Amino acid sequence: MIFGLLNPLGLSPIPLLLSQIVGGILIGFVGGFCNEKGWNKSYIFGLLGFILTILYDLLTTFGGAILFFPKKKTLSAYLLAGLPFNLWHIFTQVFIYGVILSQIAKKIKRKEALCC
Repeated sequence: MIFGLLNPLGLSPIPLLLSQIVGGILIGFVGGFCNEKGWNKSYIFGLLGFILTILYDLLTTFGGAILFFPKKKTLSAYLLAGLPFNLWHIFTQVFIYGVILSQIAKKIKRKEALCC
């Protein structure tokens, strides 16, 4: 919601903002669930990065498409034009989740074990 409201490019239109919020809630829910289950393996984080980014990109792409490209012909062009960004987004999120986030989670768990 913060990104949608404070984006330097301007406020997200309502359909796009709602899809960003739903996507963020989904990601937060899955993160909390993984924490509860103790799933902190890098391959799990990488897989979740892949799946959640695809879901988030689908949500936000269709949220934007409803607003800007309501016809079937323009929707397919919109989806195709966004494909390079979506592929790059998926690739970077798999790296961030699988490599960076998994290392951060391990360090947090070690610190929690030491102090408590």
